[in-house]
Amino acid sequence: MRQYLFRLVVAVGTIGSVLLLLVSPAAAKAVDEQLLAGFGARPIEHLVASGAPANRNVVRLVQLESLPVVPRVSRLAQFEEALAVVGPRTVEGIIDPAAVSDPQRAARFPDLLHAHVDVYWSDRFAEAGRSYRPPAGVIGFSTVIETGCGRADPEVETAFYCVLDETIYYSVAFRQIIDENIGDYGWVTVVAHEWGHHVQRQLGYDLAILPYQSGDVPPVALEQQADCLAGAYTDSAELSGWLDPGDIDEAILVTRISGDPPGTAVLDPSAHGTGSARVGAFVEGYEAGIDGCGLGL
Repeated sequence: MRQYLFRLVVAVGTIGSVLLLLVSPAAAKAVDEQLLAGFGARPIEHLVASGAPANRNVVRLVQLESLPVVPRVSRLAQFEEALAVVGPRTVEGIIDPAAVSDPQRAARFPDLLHAHVDVYWSDRFAEAGRSYRPPAGVIGFSTVIETGCGRADPEVETAFYCVLDETIYYSVAFRQIIDENIGDYGWVTVVAHEWGHHVQRQLGYDLAILPYQSGDVPPVALEQQADCLAGAYTDSAELSGWLDPGDIDEAILVTRISGDPPGTAVLDPSAHGTGSARVGAFVEGYEAGIDGCGLGL
């Protein structure tokens, strides 16, 4: 999830063989701890006169050779490469548009596939006697846009949940790849995963922090819990007659090929886990429902 660093790092750059991180004074200690815990790198502090002395940003300089070499790769490109290995599936089935008809919900989620996920979580919160607040929207983008969590590029991003504006964003190209090569329920699985992050947010999980600050639930565990919640939704959707033949296969496939590439660091803010680990989490939710996901709802 790309929002982890938004509240910690103001800017990133390089000077020769040195990595430069510009951070707020409040975040400086947290960045130092993460660098030491994750990479054994001890930064050098320099003050930057930006604003009043008590509020000035600080610079952290780290020798690049002390950090692991993990080239930045487009997650969309990673997904396309993984999909090329397994090949496209035959897309089957049509979803009945009359299944989700509430006008207020349709105004917020005009796509019936998204509206159905909202119905599921609204019902689960009601059963638990809890107040439910739906996401602000599910927004596709085909050009670079500004979100509550910063700029998003459709050539780099796939799909993500922004905690700051409580909105799910996705690259239109990414959805098209899934629809054409895996099927509509492959796409629903992606949305259900991001919806899981919205549910975590409502239940008090802090999704905008780094691994060492997350207490008993590190980021990778939060990601796999969201996979589990997508599985729980899928179980309910199947029992309600919402799924078509082959939809479970679509869900498993899109989850498996969305695993992290080899060499992804545990402390990488975008780490989700291996394909097999993500599928295992999804299946746990599918077999046991949300009780199997440790959600506390």
